[in-house]
Amino acid sequence: MTADVDQTFATWVAMLAGGSCAMLLVLILARPLTAPSDVVSGPGEHAQQPLPWLWRLAWPWLVILAPVCIRFVSWRVRQRLDDRRVQADLPRSCSVGHLCAAAWVMAILASAGVWLVDSQLEALTFSTRIALSGMVALAASRWPLQWLAQRARARTAAIDRALPFYLDITVLCVEGGLSLHGALVQAARHGPAGPLRAELARALLDIRAGGGRMQALGEMARRANSPALRAWVGALAQAESLGLPLGSTLRAQAEQRRADQYQRAERLAQEAPVKMLLPLAVCIFPCTFLMIGFPLAVSILGLE
Repeated sequence: MTADVDQTFATWVAMLAGGSCAMLLVLILARPLTAPSDVVSGPGEHAQQPLPWLWRLAWPWLVILAPVCIRFVSWRVRQRLDDRRVQADLPRSCSVGHLCAAAWVMAILASAGVWLVDSQLEALTFSTRIALSGMVALAASRWPLQWLAQRARARTAAIDRALPFYLDITVLCVEGGLSLHGALVQAARHGPAGPLRAELARALLDIRAGGGRMQALGEMARRANSPALRAWVGALAQAESLGLPLGSTLRAQAEQRRADQYQRAERLAQEAPVKMLLPLAVCIFPCTFLMIGFPLAVSILGLE
């Protein structure tokens, strides 16, 4: 009886997976794939990094499931995911609902994969299969959130690496006689391409649209989620409110960011020998012992 139930359930899972794949193929062939990376940025908007091909392939499913999945998410989780989405610089068309739908899709596919594999092997009982599929689905549902967090961390690290160079440009322009706004314009115009340049250009567009300068820079620091950038914006706000010389304040911030960058490089250099222990123990040492021990073993056993 249990075997018949397992076979029936596996058949239904296989039919569901096959129908899902067929529907996905029909949706892809019936209309163009309007993924977020295909949206053309208009004037005044910076170009965003394209999403991975897996997201683009699953985008029709995410569009369908997003209105359903967002209902099961609390407002606190929505706000947290939206902040992380902004920090990762995802397109506006990729909302919190699409992220939740991606977690649901990964969980369903992982659970269906467990049932399909075990239906062929028949190595687990019904209760064990349910428990294993639940654990695998829970682990797979975390993948979109982990990808989002990793993308946000990579973008923040890129901003921290580029910040000292932009501060040097700003210091040179301010000490050369330009205002702070003019120095920021020159930095955004001649700085290296990257997320910091895009965020600075977006902040300048907000200022041009009528927003306050410190408010626009504060929003830039919030989107970047960089402590160094927040410290720089705070130092600018304090210098303007207290009437401190802007050139010396910017130079002090540039020197501090350079010192932090050198300390970070020294810390990574000190961590390198520890990180090399595992590759040495797994890859290099066995080969070395094999090259040394094989001739000795041949000579001792007299196999020549």
